[in-house]
Amino acid sequence: MESYKQYWNPTIETMPKEELKQLQLKRLISQVDYVYKNSQFYHKLYSQAGVTPEDIKSLEDYQKRIPIIQKDDIRKDVSPENPFGGVNCVPPKKLMIWVSTGTSGIPTFGGRTREDLILMIENLSRSFWATGFRPGTKVIQQFGNWHWSPSNLVVACNRMGVKQMMVIGASIGPFAQRAAVLTKYFKPDFLVLPATFTQLMIQEAIKMGEEPTELFSGIKKILISAEVLTPLTRKRLKERAFCNAEVHFYAGGGESQVWPVDSCYPECDGGHLWEDLVLSELIDPETRELIPSAERGEQVTTNIATKGTPYVRFDMEDLVDMYYDPCVCGRTHPRITIIERADWQIKVAGKTIVPFDVRTIFEEFPETEEAIFKIQKYSQNMDKLKIVAEYDRKKTKDRKELRERLRQRIKEKLGLESEIEWGQVVVPSMDQVTHKIVRIEDLTKEKK
Repeated sequence: MESYKQYWNPTIETMPKEELKQLQLKRLISQVDYVYKNSQFYHKLYSQAGVTPEDIKSLEDYQKRIPIIQKDDIRKDVSPENPFGGVNCVPPKKLMIWVSTGTSGIPTFGGRTREDLILMIENLSRSFWATGFRPGTKVIQQFGNWHWSPSNLVVACNRMGVKQMMVIGASIGPFAQRAAVLTKYFKPDFLVLPATFTQLMIQEAIKMGEEPTELFSGIKKILISAEVLTPLTRKRLKERAFCNAEVHFYAGGGESQVWPVDSCYPECDGGHLWEDLVLSELIDPETRELIPSAERGEQVTTNIATKGTPYVRFDMEDLVDMYYDPCVCGRTHPRITIIERADWQIKVAGKTIVPFDVRTIFEEFPETEEAIFKIQKYSQNMDKLKIVAEYDRKKTKDRKELRERLRQRIKEKLGLESEIEWGQVVVPSMDQVTHKIVRIEDLTKEKK
């Protein structure tokens, strides 16, 4: 078997940490100067904050003087004449435009220069090479053609010599069946799929008369995106379909250009975040203050090399864990695990929880193991959980009895009272047709 290099970019990926920090700071200072001079949004923002590029000479200066921004700060300046909200540093006609998923509200627009695209492809090449992509590896990738990531990954795969098949379409039956057929005849090594599509693909295989564990027995790794995988989800995927595969999660954001894959080594948590391209900070979701990097926090990122629409101290609104301990693979860059949407944290009876906590409970019961539910946020400080959920009609004998078992388990595991209403959550809404379920229905916004 042919031997390949361990790292896609060994010079950068194994750069001594002190050198990496110096490179990162140099690019950070340069980026602040660049956006101040070329972006209407940042020039106005920094002028109002009383800061100029000359004030930023260290990371401490940066963290004290440069404001943290959120999507809503940009959205308020968006118009047909100014679709980027003034964040762009080059004219729109020179940009390849992409749009966000809109998970946290109205989708935002971004744009990349040719050079930015090269950097993004480099980013993905490093991450997926670390996952095990090699020349000749056969991959099936699915994603809606509206999303910004597939075209970049396609080019990255071409650079790595990967043989790929694309299933471009929504997370619905016909496309999932197409992926199952491709698996049967193409016999891929890896699958790269959204979570909802993965479940549909298993269902379609059964409809075709295929035994999933046999059809997917040749899969070595499956990389699942969009929804964080619970331990039970990983276990069931292996038992029901991908018996010989490693199951991994990957996710990221167009603004952050952070796209880690949690499969470097099983004993190391998270996927690598490339510090020559981004600076990542953590803040407390409630106080908005910086916290030590070893703690769980809300991710704030800065593109330190992007030139089209750079995001500087941009709050990704993702709750993450960061790891700075040495990785056994030899890469010196830190690792990151995305836990949940930070704005999906809710307070119930004095406790802070996220939908992930509820998912782990619903998955325990065969009738609700697909965990199709949403939490209704009716107040900033709720006295009990209100949940709308779906159940498997074929497996359910008594809906009332199932509701009581779920309520009791929520009480045992989370210490919370709950109301559960059976209803339609995602079908036939666009939540499933795209790639993820919006887990929080914020009723407090509707009341304004």
